[in-house]
Amino acid sequence: MRSLVLSIMLVLGSVAHAETETLGLEAIEMARAGEAAELVCDRARLQAREKSLATLATRLKKEDPYKQVLDAARWQGEKRDVFDQRLVEALQTFSRVHDLDSDWTGKHCIYKGYMEVDTAGAFQLLSDEYAREEPPARKEADPAPDLPGLPGLGLITNGSALAQALAELSVVKMGVTEYRLSTGEWPRSLAELGMTVDDIRTSQAIGDVRMEKGGVVVATLKGKLQGETLTLTPLPGAFGAINWECSSSVRVLGSGFCN
Repeated sequence: MRSLVLSIMLVLGSVAHAETETLGLEAIEMARAGEAAELVCDRARLQAREKSLATLATRLKKEDPYKQVLDAARWQGEKRDVFDQRLVEALQTFSRVHDLDSDWTGKHCIYKGYMEVDTAGAFQLLSDEYAREEPPARKEADPAPDLPGLPGLGLITNGSALAQALAELSVVKMGVTEYRLSTGEWPRSLAELGMTVDDIRTSQAIGDVRMEKGGVVVATLKGKLQGETLTLTPLPGAFGAINWECSSSVRVLGSGFCN
């Protein structure tokens, strides 16, 4: 059975909006029965690269340029995990690995190296990719009931209102994230976040908010989307990160708008 120990270091991770990232790589890969040293070290090199790119991708998704291409992916109706895979592949296309040392002990290979990644190039590749694609839903859009001559207008305005609600819930998401990181538990109420429902009701799109088991945030909408619901589910990610999954009763243009 293979045993893998992987350590990843973000050497220039503190440089904001850097166009090039340098990642330190280190991996220990155990040999299988009768396996040659070259194969074991190649596997360690591959594992170190893939894990480092996945870590970099997780961080980049929090930056504005990559949020823009994520929005484009949702507009295409693409699932979040498909976007994650595309992002890692784009980073891989614009990366170069420099080998420092591969130490074969007879039982395992200790691999060390570093990788330079052109994040600006990866961003441009993703942007161009989504710009060339036409959202499938755009071809099948239903006409708005009040304006039958403008196909899909009602779905587009629904999407705009839903985006407003998502933006206004960002303070709740931030509170849940901070609570989880500081206590290791999920909050059970807005009170545990130092908030009240009245704090949220002052918004233009949110009528009511409640917390459910597992840190799930359920919002009842108002305004154009009166009575509709929006649910945000926190999912623990790698290295303490929290990813959010979104679902809604709102019908919008592009099935992937609210994943």
